[in-house]
This record gives sequence, structure tokens and C-alpha cells, in this order.
Amino acid sequence: LSIVAPTSHQTTKVVAVARQRLKTTKNMVLFDICYMFAIITKNSNKVVEILKQGLVVAFPTSTSYGLAVDVLQGHALQRLRNIKKRPQNKSFTFFLRQSLWDTYLNLTNQEQTLLKKATGQPLTLLIKPQDFLAHLAQDGYVGLRVIDHPLMHQLAEVAGVPLTATSANISGREPCLTPACI
Repeated sequence: LSIVAPTSHQTTKVVAVARQRLKTTKNMVLFDICYMFAIITKNSNKVVEILKQGLVVAFPTSTSYGLAVDVLQGHALQRLRNIKKRPQNKSFTFFLRQSLWDTYLNLTNQEQTLLKKATGQPLTLLIKPQDFLAHLAQDGYVGLRVIDHPLMHQLAEVAGVPLTATSANISGREPCLTPACI
């Protein structure tokens, strides 16, 4: 499903159409505030193509719905910040597959052990990133979200890069617990 809505009246209609479709599915969802379109798919390879374009993907976690962008793309992070109305000084939590931990993070042995034991649980740990990700850190740390949902795991496996794990809501509002909320 791809919908373009250049006016605010049409945007309202698009959101209503997307929400109607979302009520009947638990698939991943892509949307972009600038063009206001949604693609509903469980095809993780299609989602990775979308992420490579710097667009935003909504996905389920064990606690609420999250929004993912490739953290290595500054324009994607800014797009996400605009969608959420998130302050510039507030960093994003991210997740990634275990085989990439050493590439992007400075984990101690104790942190690695804890992360392995916590798999499947809704937990975020503050971890020191590698130097090239220092711009994503706040006070020298990034929030690493433990993967706690099968679709989140699938997304991390095929993405091959760290992805944001921020809640799918406007900053400061209640988290989205259903697809209709997105």
C-alpha cells in the first residue's frame, strides 16, 4: 500500500486508511511524515530496502510498538526526530544483532554476559559505543535495547546495522500499544 497526500485534508484521509488496515494486521509498517505513505509487510528484506532509503519503520516489541531507522544515516535520525517531535538533545536507544556488538559497542565481558542472559526481555542497558558512534551518545553512553520480539530479531538479523528502538509515539505521550495507535 503506497499513499501520497500533499494536503492536510488528504493526510487525515490517508491516516484513517492506514489505521483501518493496521487494525487487521500485526505486520511491520513503514510511514514517512513528509510523503505520508504506508507499506504493510512482513517481508524483512523489503523493510531493509526501506531503511536503506532513510525511511522509518514501525515494529512490535514485547512492550509497545517501536520506530526504527538506520542510526548510521543522519537524515533518517532527523526524520525520526521530526516525526516524534523529539528534542535535539535527547538521544535514541538502538538495537542490533549480537554479531555486530563488537563493531559498534565497547562491551565489557560482564555486559556481554548480561545481554546474552537478558535476550527476550524488555531491557535497555547503557553501553559505551565505539568512537565513531560517539555523536549518538549522551554522557558517553548509548541505550542498547535487548531484542525481545521475534519480528524485532528478524529485522536486526537482516538489517546488518544498528536500528533505533524508540517508542512509536510523539515524544512525551503514552506509548503505542496497538497498530491503530501508530
